[in-house]
Formats: sequence, C-alpha cells, structure tokens
Amino acid sequence: PLNVSSFMNRYLVIFTTILAFTWGSLAQSVFPFVDTKSIPRFGSEPHFFASDFETFLMASSNKTAPSIHWKPLVLDSARNVTGNFFRISNPKGHISIYPPLENKCGKRVTTSSNAQRHGCRLATNAGFFNVKNGDCLGNLVSDGHIIQTADARVANFGIRGNKFVVGYVDPASVNSSSPAFSQLVAGVGWLVRKGEIYLEEAMKQEHISDAFRTLLAPRIAIGHDAKGHLMILEVNGYEPAHLGFTLDQMAHTAKTMGAINMINLDGGGSVTTILNGQIMNYCSDGCSESENVQCPAGFDGSVHCERTVTSIVCIA
Repeated sequence: PLNVSSFMNRYLVIFTTILAFTWGSLAQSVFPFVDTKSIPRFGSEPHFFASDFETFLMASSNKTAPSIHWKPLVLDSARNVTGNFFRISNPKGHISIYPPLENKCGKRVTTSSNAQRHGCRLATNAGFFNVKNGDCLGNLVSDGHIIQTADARVANFGIRGNKFVVGYVDPASVNSSSPAFSQLVAGVGWLVRKGEIYLEEAMKQEHISDAFRTLLAPRIAIGHDAKGHLMILEVNGYEPAHLGFTLDQMAHTAKTMGAINMINLDGGGSVTTILNGQIMNYCSDGCSESENVQCPAGFDGSVHCERTVTSIVCIA
C-alpha cells in the first residue's frame, strides 16, 4: 500500500530543494539579477526510474603519472569567450571524485584547497550542491565509498571497473552493481551520447528549463572520446556581462572536439579549473579576507576570487 506520509515527506524535500538549490551557488551570488528561472530542476520527480547509461572502455598505459594534454581555447573572439580543454590519454587509475570532507559532504571548500589536499595535478569543480548547508546533490561515489545516492534522473559521470559510465544511474545500480562503482558524480544535462548531440532528449528526460539551457555563463563538462581518453571542457564566462556558453554551444563544441559521451557539471561562478596548483579560469565572485584565492584577471579587469564548492574531479 502507498505510504502517504513517506510520499509527502519525499515530495516536500524535493520541492524545497528546487526552491533552495541554485545552479552551483547562484543564490549567494554577488549578482542578484540572475533569474531564478535559470535554476535546473535537479531531481524534480519524486519516484524511482530505470537506469539508462552508456559504458566505454578506459584507455590505460604503463605510466605511473597521468598524461595530461592541455589546450587553451579561443571560442568566440568577438565576444572574448575563451576556455580550456584537457585530454587525459591514460585515465585508468588516475581519476577520483572527492567530496569536501573525508567521505562526506556538508561543507563547502575551494577546489584549489581540496585539490591540494589530495595531490591533484588537474582538478575541477564537479557536482551541484545546496548553497545553504553544503550538502551534495545527486549520486556521489568517491574511491569506492558510496557517499550518497539520489532518486534524481540527471546525467551522471562515473567509473565502474575499467569502464567509463555516462548517463542516468538509479540508486539500485549504485548500490548493487558488479563491478561496483569506484567513482560517480551527478551533473545536469547529457550533452553528447554515442557521438551525437543528445541535449534535446536530455531536456525532456531531466526536466531542464529553457532558461538554464540558454543562459550564457561559465560552463564545464566531462566525458570521453573514441579512444577512451578522458575529456574536460571548460568555458570561461562572466555572468554580469552575459558572457559564456549556452548548453547548446557546449554540446556542439564537445562533439566537434571528439566527445563520444559527455555531461554538463555545475557551472556559473562555481567553475574552477586547477592545473599544477594554478587556477586556469576566470572567476566572477568577490573576494573575502578568509578565502582570498585570487583568479586570473577577468573580463572587467577587476580582482575576483574562487568560489567555495563541494565535490571535485581530481586527476592524480
């Protein structure tokens, strides 16, 4: 029989999540004009769903260190939109997803401090989060530890055995897969599936708003190519000036660069890319005395600082 109380409690939690969670941390953004219609409806359906994902064999080598290939991008010279592209040719054994605390969420830290703690040569921000209490959103598995599962049909990126996993992963699959997931993080927006742009279908499957789709903002995406190499695409932007990429532009660029499967991670002011200890992207947050991690000079020439986030992708 239907447990009405349990159902209503779950629905209330999800409803308040939609109101309280923003894209990354737009709710605390120093730019209050951002329209709340641009917030993705993360986990908006209060019921279970069947997994639907792709798997792909990861490339490997005998090298003990990750082979990281970096390419700076000029994506739109007229609008001064730049970015960074990373291809890791031997990802097997070198990828981890880390929460902000030891095997748990509940706090926000900078990507750079988390990357330093784990010895990451390359690191980016990863999953969406609750801006009020630092809770992570969606599935999260770190080095084989299941941090949490979520009943949310959103795009995931992970590793199971020696294969990438990209797509929609339900809690049962996280808890009972064989081989087990070693890494898993949830994004919003499956951009490329089996080498073709998948965004139109993802809009329906994940209930993504048109405002979130068309918002020009910093973006970051993760996936793989036909050789089993890891791919990370980061686009610089500046929300007050409406600079950056839409989800459609991210999908087209990802496909052009050879993505077979790729998803969109947390974007906006959360976007942070660290290579060998250096911040590679522009930031859009103001600076405070307690967290004065300065980013490269941005679009307006003023000083901006790194935003605190939750989970990160770490290449070590």
